[in-house]
Amino acid sequence: MQNKNINAKEVKDVVIRFSGDSGDGMQLTGTLFSNTSALIGNGISTFPDYPAEIRAPQGTVAGVSGFQVHIGAGKVTNPGDYCDVLVAMNPAALIANRKWLKKDATVIIDGDTLTEENIKKAGYKLYWVGCGDADFAYPGTKVMDEMLTRLDMPHTMFISGGGHTWSNWRYYLNTFPRLLFK
Repeated sequence: MQNKNINAKEVKDVVIRFSGDSGDGMQLTGTLFSNTSALIGNGISTFPDYPAEIRAPQGTVAGVSGFQVHIGAGKVTNPGDYCDVLVAMNPAALIANRKWLKKDATVIIDGDTLTEENIKKAGYKLYWVGCGDADFAYPGTKVMDEMLTRLDMPHTMFISGGGHTWSNWRYYLNTFPRLLFK
């Protein structure tokens, strides 16, 4: 069956970040994707992102590995600062990389990994998220909110006006720590 609801747009370049547990094959996936793209004549620049902790437990933020590739129709000189597409293999990969999403980025996540156990394994005990509605991290924050809501996990989502600014952070830093010690 053919899907008639496909939104496609042609772009000059795109930054894609593959992310998952160390050992999920993110380096290999990114390398193969890059090689294939280069073979058909695209410009590429890559950035491997190794985990903070080599022997971190599976599904934890410390064990997230990634590979970012910037593909362009012409010459590409850097791997890109923020990604247009995030391919996340689990909640920890989404949590670790949501700060690198561009506004209106596309997030592809393995839906089978969106379980309460995996989200808790990613390191969260208190689910409080604050973000400005003009913040570059807002798209990823919305995805996480929808995921937690769908899993019926209690959480607080606080959306403030503005972007990634000190006035927002000052409020978050004043509000959130009080909740930790209740």
